[in-house]
Amino acid sequence: MNIHASPFNLPGYVWFIIAFFVILEIIIGGVYLYNYCNNKIIKTKIYQTLRKIYINKKPSQRLHPKK
Repeated sequence: MNIHASPFNLPGYVWFIIAFFVILEIIIGGVYLYNYCNNKIIKTKIYQTLRKIYINKKPSQRLHPKK
């Protein structure tokens, strides 16, 4: 049993290129999914209500609520 043999007899640089593009596709897919989810969330009624409440607060109350 040769444990050093490459699967499918592909050289190392080919596996590196395949892995690089697979990782790149996962990152790009994650970014698109994140953007899609955020666009869905900001269109919900509860988010719009919370946004209006936040905008109507005084600037001093927005970041630091009263203690």
